[in-house]
Amino acid sequence: MKYFNIYNKVIETEFAKIKEKNLTLDEKKKNEWYAMKVAMELPGGSKLEQYEAFKEYNKSYSFDKFESLLRAVNLNTPGKCRYIAGNVKRAAKDFKGFLDGENQSTIYMKRYIDNLVERDIEEKRMYFKAKYLFVYLYVFEKEFKSEHLLAILENFLEGFCSKMLSTIFVDVSKSMGFQYKKSTKEVIEKTRKALEFTNQNEDTEGIEDHVKQIETLKFQLENYKNTLDMVQSLFDELKESVEISAIDARNMAVSEFFSALNSKEFGNLLDSMLVVEDVLTNLRKNRTKVPSELVPLTIIFKQFIRFINSYGIEPIDKVNRTFQATYEEVALMNYQGEPFIDDYDVKKVKVTQPGWKYQDVVISLPTVTEL
Repeated sequence: MKYFNIYNKVIETEFAKIKEKNLTLDEKKKNEWYAMKVAMELPGGSKLEQYEAFKEYNKSYSFDKFESLLRAVNLNTPGKCRYIAGNVKRAAKDFKGFLDGENQSTIYMKRYIDNLVERDIEEKRMYFKAKYLFVYLYVFEKEFKSEHLLAILENFLEGFCSKMLSTIFVDVSKSMGFQYKKSTKEVIEKTRKALEFTNQNEDTEGIEDHVKQIETLKFQLENYKNTLDMVQSLFDELKESVEISAIDARNMAVSEFFSALNSKEFGNLLDSMLVVEDVLTNLRKNRTKVPSELVPLTIIFKQFIRFINSYGIEPIDKVNRTFQATYEEVALMNYQGEPFIDDYDVKKVKVTQPGWKYQDVVISLPTVTEL
């Protein structure tokens, strides 16, 4: 393949990141990789047949645990397995043609990359199309079987694989004489697709039973895990797409990106992070033991909060803060309650949504509700 050396260079660069970070292998991710592998090898097989193949890698897992792994990688039904197997087989052929400099294969790969954010018809859960492709290449194409790619598949989720695939496409395209650059609009549209249906969660408000709170949080955290991984990857793409733009244009692009994250259409994701964080804090204050399987997911939430803070995204106000306010004091907020009679009318209000800002740019205004 004409441009295989460029592919190898990207893989080696990404592998170096694993060594640099000195990552400890996550057993759950490793088992998810095994589950994905056997689902690719036996797309027409029953779950029992897939489980028997999986036991070659891990004999300690029960059938129920294996089913949970298949669900985690969204290959938990025969229909999904067959669809993805066919889809990725074609993509692998196009990928090889692309690396060989074929124009038609390049067009097909561009389409595949543009549609990485795809959800299944049945459950509306995200497929992991970039990682599926690399798994397929590792399993079925001998020239792609390397220790470096294996380490990447064992350690990283869809967001990392998606960015790696995009990097390969851009670097090879440049060598072919094409200048490919993502627009801000394109990246934000991909983010919107990634966030679709993420807001279909149960509400923890008013739930007194700590056990029920934990079960609800499990559902929320699992649903957000892969979406947040993809969002961080997409934000990296956004930064690249505006690297050569003026500061004002960049601020507008970043503001628009995080506004999309916090829109009502997608469940006010930024606000939801703070709500979940508060619930977890209250559980700790009440000395309620959090199940061990929930701990890694809470870490993901903390990482996402740090991710937000690292780019200068800050809440404007504090949720649940109460104060006496006049009309003038809430004029720059979203006020929910009875109208003020005059400028001297005072009402007790509570902050229900903090509002967000990027540097000096307001992304969303705080919301206060009359008590």
